[in-house]
Amino acid sequence: MLKNAAKYYSNKRSGVIAFLLTVFCFFLAVPAASAQCWTSDLSEEEQLAVARETFADGLYSASIETAKCYLDQFKDSPVREEVFFLRAEALRKGGDIQASIKAYDELKRNFPRSKSYLDNAELQQGITLVLTRKYPLAIKTLNSLLQDYPTSKLRDEAHYWLGYVASFSAELLRKKNKQQALQEYKTSIKHFKLSDPKALTQSQQQERWYLTGRAWWFLDDITKTAAAWQEYLKHSKSVKPEQALNLKYQLAAKFQQTKKYEQAENWFARIVKDHPDSKLAAGSAFWRAEMAYAASLQQTETADLEPKSVNRLVNNYKIYLAKKDKKHLPLAYYRIGVLEQKNQPHETIIAFQQYLSTQDKIYASEVQYRLAYLYIESKQLKSD
Repeated sequence: MLKNAAKYYSNKRSGVIAFLLTVFCFFLAVPAASAQCWTSDLSEEEQLAVARETFADGLYSASIETAKCYLDQFKDSPVREEVFFLRAEALRKGGDIQASIKAYDELKRNFPRSKSYLDNAELQQGITLVLTRKYPLAIKTLNSLLQDYPTSKLRDEAHYWLGYVASFSAELLRKKNKQQALQEYKTSIKHFKLSDPKALTQSQQQERWYLTGRAWWFLDDITKTAAAWQEYLKHSKSVKPEQALNLKYQLAAKFQQTKKYEQAENWFARIVKDHPDSKLAAGSAFWRAEMAYAASLQQTETADLEPKSVNRLVNNYKIYLAKKDKKHLPLAYYRIGVLEQKNQPHETIIAFQQYLSTQDKIYASEVQYRLAYLYIESKQLKSD
């Protein structure tokens, strides 16, 4: 019985809304009627319901007009504060940015001590200013929210947008004033740290991690960059494979450049695993092997590696060879030959022969010498 009644009421309300929208369209089409509110025949409760429901349904023009009529007609209403905010929000979401800013200011003038909507009004006004690239005024508005409302639940989002603004300001300054750009990147990181990710939307969380990583990148801290972008890649469901590939390659190459070979190996390995058919897969397979080799030498400070370590390194080079890439073929064969010489001399001979077949000249003399030694040693072993 209650379900049927609720359904009936809902259908009736929808019918009323549909009828009013038809009337609204008629009023828009008749200039002479513009002086009269299109909802003037409705009660205060009905006008409020129409304003709320048209806003909720994304019918912002209708919501704006209804809110305006309501404010003109019901001067003593206890919910005028809400309607002022509703109208400002409808203007913002409807795309009339300048009018929305004026509407937010009107809300502030009429309710200077508002505790329910004014912090949200300042936040939305700040966001609007950010999106229209009026950065100085946006920063002033968002900082005003933080200063005036120390207990507001919207502080996390305000910090997010301040970080966002600082990040894009840094991008604009990067080629003009490097020192000032670096300071802006530091400011963006500070604000992003002060924003609790749980209080943000999923897309804001993702953007927060990405921009934090980008800030650390230009501040030349590759370890913190990797930590931020790792979170971005881990939690982002919308990142495109090409972007993910490029971020991983940036990190791998930077770790390589700074001689942090173990970390470089890990990121090149991720490319090989996560993007096996990409244009960077073959090269990454080789550089993964090279970084693993360099890391082993860095850790042991000697070329005399344990058999287990040698097997792992050789396997990495073989993964590269399986890609059928020719760019690093000579060096891959040479590395395998050198690594296997102590424990698997027969494998070394094969690898060195394959190296010579590439016609590479860099290690040719050394390889021929090593082969001669291996052939002599092999004959001695057979004679024994």
